[in-house]
Amino acid sequence: MVGFRYPDGSEHCTLVLIDHLLGGIAKDATVLWTPLAEVLQGWEGPEFDLVEEGLAEAAGRIMAAVTITERSIGAPITEDYTDAAALLNARFGPVAGEVSTRAPLPPIERKHLAREFLAAEPGRRFDLPVFLKFGGVDTEFLWMRQRVRKGAYRFSLDEFDGFARESVSRYGGFLDALTEVVDRGLLRICAAYPAVFDDAHWADGFLGVHRPAERANLAHELAKTEVPDRSTRTQLRRIYNNYLKYMCRQKSLAFADDFSPFLDPNGDTDERCYTPHQGRDWHMSYAASEERMVEIISASIP
Repeated sequence: MVGFRYPDGSEHCTLVLIDHLLGGIAKDATVLWTPLAEVLQGWEGPEFDLVEEGLAEAAGRIMAAVTITERSIGAPITEDYTDAAALLNARFGPVAGEVSTRAPLPPIERKHLAREFLAAEPGRRFDLPVFLKFGGVDTEFLWMRQRVRKGAYRFSLDEFDGFARESVSRYGGFLDALTEVVDRGLLRICAAYPAVFDDAHWADGFLGVHRPAERANLAHELAKTEVPDRSTRTQLRRIYNNYLKYMCRQKSLAFADDFSPFLDPNGDTDERCYTPHQGRDWHMSYAASEERMVEIISASIP
């Protein structure tokens, strides 16, 4: 986190997320039009360990992470990082100092840390099923954000298909790394749920999950963007889930279908999944899904 002050006294700050679990890549970055001192107030507390350092050292750490990201194929970066990458190079590159970086942990140590993180007892093999759920955020938020940023205002099934293929491929890379430390036989890959958010209020809901500073511009672009209705969004999730299922078959991973049980006879989202909250929530109704999810999870455990 680095603060900036213009000659006229106005301030802002840049936040960069460096993911050390992924080799030290710069994964996310954003500019906040708020003074650094105000931003730091939200980070106070025992859960955060804040360390102050000089500009050259901070810039050096950022540029080292940027370099790792640039030489990584398919690094799981955010769209915000993509937009900010040029700014990071321009601002921090000229003032970056040399910093020491840790050498990557040997595979044995990485596996030890993974098992410790999973709370496995020493000397005992980790043998609990791990359920991983992909696709909901991707198909509802990330895809639309990508369309807005690209100016892809017309809905295109081919465009979504390409997005779904790339998204699932990225998750496949993550799962390849995960199976180095967790037995693939323990993994259960779950589907994206059917869409539940109401069409009439979808735009408001979409804008509501974004930072206030982004909403005005997003609203302007979103007004020009064709948003599929709930029935179509559910069918898009079906496409995404088919790619997930195929990926699991290719990698010998268990796929748990928790999509189909929540459809009505016409293949649309069962109205019981959204009626309790009138479709004003991004999540399925807990009351409508609990019993069926317990059955699905139970059937997935040997």
